[in-house]
Amino acid sequence: MYDYENYSTYGGVVKRVCFEFSRGASFGYDLGQQFAYAYDELERQCKLGSQFRRVAIYTALFKRVCSMSDGFAEYDPFALDVLNELKEIYQGVDEGFFETYQEEADGLREDVELIKNVFLTKLG
Repeated sequence: MYDYENYSTYGGVVKRVCFEFSRGASFGYDLGQQFAYAYDELERQCKLGSQFRRVAIYTALFKRVCSMSDGFAEYDPFALDVLNELKEIYQGVDEGFFETYQEEADGLREDVELIKNVFLTKLG
């Protein structure tokens, strides 16, 4: 399912991420496996997409984890690797980013700050 409309707004990305986590859950996967499954399903869209799409997908992945658990990512080697990718992606996120994508990014700024506070402060 590669409907590009799913990726045109942050809200669309969040829905897509929730869908992929739910698919993983339907296979009986635990949270870490659901995370890995959703990441794998969305990886192509991240790699081929714009900066907005990458920031939105990574943020939505960790927002979903945050809403389901507090701490799995700290201990999961795969999640730690993805957190390091997220840290690199967030280096390009500044006020100009949010000005450029203000129409598409409704709710993204708040979630970026949440993810920074919950996950990235632990990476240093």
